[in-house]
Amino acid sequence: MIRVIVCGAPRFTNQRTVDAALDAVLSKRGPFVLVVERYGVEVTGAALLALLWAASRQVDAEALDPKALSGAHAAVAFPGGEDMAERAETVGVPVWRPRVLPAGAQPYRGPE
Repeated sequence: MIRVIVCGAPRFTNQRTVDAALDAVLSKRGPFVLVVERYGVEVTGAALLALLWAASRQVDAEALDPKALSGAHAAVAFPGGEDMAERAETVGVPVWRPRVLPAGAQPYRGPE
């Protein structure tokens, strides 16, 4: 199973963009393990939004081990995730920087 890193700013709050991007990865690549970066003891911003997405779609998630970047198969970089995206590219991990969608109401897609 592939591992996909999500990186972005702790203040990134556009759930619509995260949902659309990760839905696209899921439909194109099939099941994957979501790997998120932690900021101190909290998970915030893009990482939190990605974890909410994963929970709503029953996708496995794990915390990023910076030493294991080369074990990732792809990365999705949201605004503010440039540093991690550059580190991933340095070790040969392809990075996708999706277009940021306008913020707006989203239907709840919790467990069914």
